[in-house]
Amino acid sequence: MAALVYGTNVIPQWFGAAPDKSALYDYKDVNSGDTINLAQDFIVILFAVVIDIKAQITGVCGISGTTLSFPGGLSVDMGLLLVSGE
Repeated sequence: MAALVYGTNVIPQWFGAAPDKSALYDYKDVNSGDTINLAQDFIVILFAVVIDIKAQITGVCGISGTTLSFPGGLSVDMGLLLVSGE
């Protein structure tokens, strides 16, 4: 488990409009249990979904405030992260 780097491991690609904000990120070199804090983009995160390209899985991230934990089954993987919040 590692703390991922915003802009290096998790790269913003698209942001939706307020008040209910959505964002799409690319991620790379991510393992199960890795975390990323998205406080620079969200006040609160309501849900986050992973679509993994390498492992060909989808999953729901664990959420604690604005910090996400990536789900099981990932090993130096890449894919898309869809986040919704405020």
